[in-house]
Amino acid sequence: LKSTPCAIAIASLSMLVACGGCGGDAATPSPSAAGGAPSTPVGTVDAKNVTQAGIASYRFASDVFDATYAAADQLKSTEATRSTPGLNVAGLALESVQRMFGTSARGVSSKSPAARKAVLSQTELCESGQIVATFNDVNGNEDIDAGESGTVQFNNCMFGGVLFTGSFGMFVNSVSSTATVDSADVSFTFNDFSSTDSSIGFTASGKGDLRLSARITYATAQSVTPSSITATFSGNQLISSTQGTARTLSTYAGDLTLAPASNSYSFRLQGTASASTLPGAMTFSTPVAVQGVYGGAVIAGTFVAKAQDGSAVRMAVTPPTGVAIGLDANGDGTFEASTLYTWAQFAAL
Repeated sequence: LKSTPCAIAIASLSMLVACGGCGGDAATPSPSAAGGAPSTPVGTVDAKNVTQAGIASYRFASDVFDATYAAADQLKSTEATRSTPGLNVAGLALESVQRMFGTSARGVSSKSPAARKAVLSQTELCESGQIVATFNDVNGNEDIDAGESGTVQFNNCMFGGVLFTGSFGMFVNSVSSTATVDSADVSFTFNDFSSTDSSIGFTASGKGDLRLSARITYATAQSVTPSSITATFSGNQLISSTQGTARTLSTYAGDLTLAPASNSYSFRLQGTASASTLPGAMTFSTPVAVQGVYGGAVIAGTFVAKAQDGSAVRMAVTPPTGVAIGLDANGDGTFEASTLYTWAQFAAL
């Protein structure tokens, strides 16, 4: 059995949950008003707001990176035994799909022969509710193949003190497996997926579409931990809201390459972002992939956020010092002003 689509589905739900839980917006000052200076018109980056626009853009992109990394990290194991509530609830849902096929780790079927049927359904009870998973096994071979689809519905499911509601659908575009390489391409649609922790008054929600393609490579056929993971993602729109603060990522795409042994990564993102902390809609791009060791130093990368009038802010990694925030005020592609910050200074802004 090719179980990589299940792992990708777990990863994608993990990505939505993680991104929906990002809370950087509320604490970031509005980039259109800094130090009492006259506010900058919406849709413009200039000398008055370049630092705050850069910080807000970086935090937005950083949250997408964290969510993508969590998703890619989840692909290390199809059993999804992570410690955070969001990832565990994702694993609980998709393990329902895996159990339909009797899947064990690395795609080895443990299910005894049974009568085949096209539509498989599994209900998992959880505190205060249930998770209902349905999969359309088109050819009835009890395997996950290209062209097949499924849905997972969370019905008031309490997990780790957090209440989850909403649903998502998945469609398998392609899937393949060899002795050392698993790969799959799966599309998702999220429908008002939300999480609420009433003990701390926290609410997050998300909806939209996501296409996630992953290639997981193992050193040998007996290996359990991958030697490399490459995940690419794209979509028309993802909308998340945390504590009433909405953020939107539209016409987006990106990729993450992860080497689990060293925990090193390479990440790129492009798309149009909107949030209350940004000076209007901004177009993100990554001319130089952001590279480093997760939880450690960022060693390379250039990230650009362009405003609606063409003006832009650039964050360029300058190892080992930190990051330079540059301003292109007239949109000609030349960053005429730049300020260098250590990472400690940048984090304190």
